[in-house]
Amino acid sequence: MRPKRLGIRFEGFESLADARSIATEAEAAGASSLWMTQHLGGRDAATLATIIAAGTARIRVVPSNLSPFIVHPTTTAMVLSTLAELAPGRVAASIGIGNPLDLAQSGIVAERPEDAVCDFVDALERLFERKPVQVTGRTYRLDGARLSIPASVAIPLYITALEPRMARRAGATSAALQLSAGFSPAFAAACIEAFDGGAAEASTDASDRPRAAFVYFGTDDTASIEGVRRKLAYLFRNRLMAENIRSSGLPIDQATIIDCIARHDLDAATRLVPDAAIEVFAVTGNHTTCVSAVRRFFDAGVDELLINVGSSAAERRAAFDLIAAINH
Repeated sequence: MRPKRLGIRFEGFESLADARSIATEAEAAGASSLWMTQHLGGRDAATLATIIAAGTARIRVVPSNLSPFIVHPTTTAMVLSTLAELAPGRVAASIGIGNPLDLAQSGIVAERPEDAVCDFVDALERLFERKPVQVTGRTYRLDGARLSIPASVAIPLYITALEPRMARRAGATSAALQLSAGFSPAFAAACIEAFDGGAAEASTDASDRPRAAFVYFGTDDTASIEGVRRKLAYLFRNRLMAENIRSSGLPIDQATIIDCIARHDLDAATRLVPDAAIEVFAVTGNHTTCVSAVRRFFDAGVDELLINVGSSAAERRAAFDLIAAINH
């Protein structure tokens, strides 16, 4: 049975000074890993992972949600292999579609996104073998590309899923599963079930493949809770969150949230996130309440839960206390 662990997730909007400080404290608290989300317009995930890896000794770093509609498999393999040379055995990566709204604002239409993600994972795995690769995918063509940089150990790959359809496709690959932030435990369980179903349909064994998930974290302080509400509003701009929102049964007007974010009015979008959404889609409250919420995700089949760390000293202390309690 895979161990149940807590780690940290960076959103890409933290300052470098804060990210480095959080990483040091997270390693001391026994966090399992540090994930860096690639948000267009935010800090580059792979660059941040390199900076963090250079300043830590043991903790794993994972650039995540690398989109095949933005990056190329050859250069991505180069980046990851170089990072793995710096931090042997401490590097993984997650490949995801990206946010359709953000992609559109950069002139990109994400067509056949599931094909694009799975093709990209296949290309990376081939390139990591350090042999000439001849393969055409949804967003690339490799005509003899070869990676010359050896990785001392394998670089685990995850696929980011925002709905069961992507999770099912991920199950048919050799990649592990990483679920988006903002999922309810019930929806996380549905995606994990789809992942296992996809593996079974492809006659592959997924039993040893990890299942990670992001989740927003906050204390019982009003300002912290409002910060989580704001993060959920920003997250719900993603149309791929529709099934997760709908399955909760909560009255959330996602279409209007998307319109607000497109107009750069995050305040208006935040007002559309009800109190009940914070209870369903996040881990918030006092220490005991948060431990119980984390256990619900573990019971849903999540192996590794990645929480964000707030900006206040109290939020940081609560996050690291939670990590220490769960992981030790």
